Amino acid sequence: MGLRATPPVRLLLKAGWCYFDQASRAELSAIGVMGDDLGLFSDFLEAFQETHLVTGDANKLPSGFVISKSDARYSDRVRSMPLRIRKLKQMAYSVRVSGRFSDRRADLETAGFDFTPQYGEPQAVLAAFRAYKSMFGDLNVGRHFIVPSVPPWPEYTWGFRLEAAAKGIRANGHHAQLNGALNEMGFLFDK
Repeated sequence: MGLRATPPVRLLLKAGWCYFDQASRAELSAIGVMGDDLGLFSDFLEAFQETHLVTGDANKLPSGFVISKSDARYSDRVRSMPLRIRKLKQMAYSVRVSGRFSDRRADLETAGFDFTPQYGEPQAVLAAFRAYKSMFGDLNVGRHFIVPSVPPWPEYTWGFRLEAAAKGIRANGHHAQLNGALNEMGFLFDK
């Protein structure tokens, strides 16, 4: 039997007051301090599945989507979950982009979770720049360029304001995690 976090520690972890990187989470899980006993994965999966039934596709939620405590379409249990779970769009982003619950990927895929990058996420931005470069040979994105809603552009990039993303990267450091890949592709950071 593994070590168990005391009730106050479990409450701090559930409330999000304690943050552990993925390696630390794995170590703590291995000794039984963290894991499904905290219910984070189970709660997310339950909220995702209910949202899928309610909306028809929990993978295509509007930006900022939150399960309301007053939405009668959801079970009492899901409506009473902590806000960090009910902020389903944000939680899904952390699953896709940050690798949260990466050890449970098969369970998520079985439940219908789509790991394809979503509009505006870093990997979708990078895919749009790659498609632009393959089409035009460079990354000199034209003024007000919007990704067309036709193949060969990846569907999850359709309608993306690529020129605005380029400006955000240059002026504000948006999507800094993509700098290496963009630099290799010839992106001009000082344009």
